[in-house]
Amino acid sequence: MTFLTIPDNYAPVDGRLFYQFETGGESLDLDIKVIDLLANHVIGSKRIYDSAYGEIDIAPILRKMFAYSLVDSETGTSTSYGLSKRVCVEVNGERSDVRVFMAVDIADSSSPCVLGLDDGTQRQIAFGESEQIFFFAPDGGTVEVTAAGGGVSDRRSYESQPDESLQIFYIRPSDFPPQTESINVVFMLPGKVASIEYRLVRRPSSARRMSWVDTKGIMRFHTFPTCSPKTVRFDRERIYGPSGYVDIDVRTETLLRLVSDFEPRARVEKLAGILSSRFIWLRDAGEWVRMCAVSAETAIACDGSLNRAEIEVKPVSRDVRL
Repeated sequence: MTFLTIPDNYAPVDGRLFYQFETGGESLDLDIKVIDLLANHVIGSKRIYDSAYGEIDIAPILRKMFAYSLVDSETGTSTSYGLSKRVCVEVNGERSDVRVFMAVDIADSSSPCVLGLDDGTQRQIAFGESEQIFFFAPDGGTVEVTAAGGGVSDRRSYESQPDESLQIFYIRPSDFPPQTESINVVFMLPGKVASIEYRLVRRPSSARRMSWVDTKGIMRFHTFPTCSPKTVRFDRERIYGPSGYVDIDVRTETLLRLVSDFEPRARVEKLAGILSSRFIWLRDAGEWVRMCAVSAETAIACDGSLNRAEIEVKPVSRDVRL
């Protein structure tokens, strides 16, 4: 069995991942298996009858296996929770070369990188908030964190996770001294150094922290300073009986309208990407709640060169009160 085409290593699963192969001229029944090598488990299969040639696109198989989750974790490095898969394709018992495919689209997989730097390297975060930063480091690396404020400097070092290409760095200001005013995070990767500086700020009581996954698979974070009054919508199921209409089920939905600060146009356009995201979370009462966008459009208010976005969301699960 000869493999004619194999996808590139570290390719994203949002495109096509074609494997093409041939028997060398002999027509055979081709048993094709897609194998997750970490779990040593067959995750997909296909059978082609009486053919000397075959192909399979494994991207749809992998896409349904990737699911983002948002958890609160202490400051440090972590694996990407299954957002990359080490797989091979087996045809009639013969295996292809091993490949790692990822949920995140990395523009250049030939060198390490920190994802999401287009959100800026100067950021704001409140003491009770947190953030996740994706970074690509197949050859390892170190993350240096320096928290400063009140005449105190707290410096810490974190090593990347072994045998993991796509990784997450968690930053949680509450892990540092309460007088902290700024946190500088420096990614020291082979041939690459990148830094993000966080300035600690106070948020109004109406502020709501959101996270979502953009079209490239990168997790984004933003705090909306204003949340308009909630709307609670009731859906009733009724039947008509001898004594008239009777409610047999009452379901509720809580709708929230979030309003951003006035921001540069590029930032507001990123916020508008929340509407097309399959994974949206809202921080509420110390927990992340899965949300979905209510409408397919956002209102953008303009004031000179600055813009403001208004987005309406609701919990994915009914009967969740916020």
